[in-house]
Amino acid sequence: MIDTTEPEKDSEQKQYADTLDYSSGLSYRYDSDGNVINLDPENDKFNKDVNTIFYKQDNGLWYTAKQFSGDTWYANLQNFADYNKDAKDKDLLNSKDEVVYYAHNGEYYRYFNKDKNEYSVKVKDFTEAGVSEDKLSGAKRQDKVNDKQFVQKIENKTAETSGWNNVRFFIKAGNTAKNYRLEVWSGSRDGKVQNEANSFVIFDTLSDNTLTQEDFNNYSNAALDSYAETVLGSGKTAKDLEKEYAKNPSSFVTDAENGNSLVYFHYSMFDSVDYASYDADRATGSNPYADYSADNYSNKMAFLRHNDAAKGNYETFIDFSASEISVTTATDDGSTDGDSDESAATPTQNVWLLVASIVLAVVLIFTMLALLIRKLLSNMKKKSVHAKPMYDNKRKRYIRKLRIEEAEKDETADDVLPDEDEFTEADIYGLNDDSAKTGNESDSDETSSEDDTDNND
Repeated sequence: MIDTTEPEKDSEQKQYADTLDYSSGLSYRYDSDGNVINLDPENDKFNKDVNTIFYKQDNGLWYTAKQFSGDTWYANLQNFADYNKDAKDKDLLNSKDEVVYYAHNGEYYRYFNKDKNEYSVKVKDFTEAGVSEDKLSGAKRQDKVNDKQFVQKIENKTAETSGWNNVRFFIKAGNTAKNYRLEVWSGSRDGKVQNEANSFVIFDTLSDNTLTQEDFNNYSNAALDSYAETVLGSGKTAKDLEKEYAKNPSSFVTDAENGNSLVYFHYSMFDSVDYASYDADRATGSNPYADYSADNYSNKMAFLRHNDAAKGNYETFIDFSASEISVTTATDDGSTDGDSDESAATPTQNVWLLVASIVLAVVLIFTMLALLIRKLLSNMKKKSVHAKPMYDNKRKRYIRKLRIEEAEKDETADDVLPDEDEFTEADIYGLNDDSAKTGNESDSDETSSEDDTDNND
């Protein structure tokens, strides 16, 4: 299978020059806290104090003791070899060509302050910590695996014409797309190995199918069970194969005489070149790896070549998703504070800035509440001042109107005089034409007498 990926600009690589292949870096064994251990925690003999050889520190790097004391931290630096593209200063770069470790005077540093031209936090590889090889070898899950080519070589060493052979390739991509094409050669592709005289190769049927993840898993599990019986004996399964692999991975990784080969890979973010240790004292954001858990990952079959020449079956599996993984982080830019001014973001300053912000917020809230209460009280006083005069004026008007009505009633009650149409002039004077004078005198006496009687009463 030929890799058809277009090379980057200014790259010396050529398209269609290489086969599709699998490579993986050196992987270590970590516990759930990120400490490097040299024995599986599920092992009955595991002792955390004895079997922990590197302790993960608060700055995301490692040291040989729980409490750091010295001037050097440690990490897995060996997997950066494939990404050292900057030939000028040999900085260690991640897959995006971003600097993770800065090279200076033959040492590596996690941070570099451009303004001060200052390097800080010196880091060395785990192998330079002075730990014995016996302890360190137990901590390694697997050494680097390079160039497991997606190629099948079929030979017929007899004088007879062989029958039909079935050659199958299974590919599962990871976080990067894979581009390839199938090529069949009589002899080697580079021409160094040629077919013998009077030999021939016939190519018949090509079936290019897209599999679901379930289909891929079913095919690969069946192949592992078959491979377990081939390597370990009848009745053995993939579980037995994985246990034997853990004891001595290199014995399976190396190609056997028949071309068989197996690679398991246990992913760890701490071994990835994209892991940039987080230090709260220097970083401006939150810890992007806060949600990462090593327990979410386990051994996966990454590469398997299983050939059964007697039956004419040749199978090759590559699962790039075993090692090419994008870990979900709190921030997806992967940035650190390595290029910034470290003095601008020390823990003390961060705390004081936070305290000052909180105090300012409290003062502003208190001031707003005071102004609001003051305004409410002012409005209440205004309402009370205007309410009393309005009430008094209404009351006075009501009382004045009531008094007027009562006065009118009194005046009506005291008025006893008859109306004008109720009497005549003759009635007023009490006289007739004949006795006007006499009647006048007599009436006068009677009137006086009556007035006196009324007054006596």
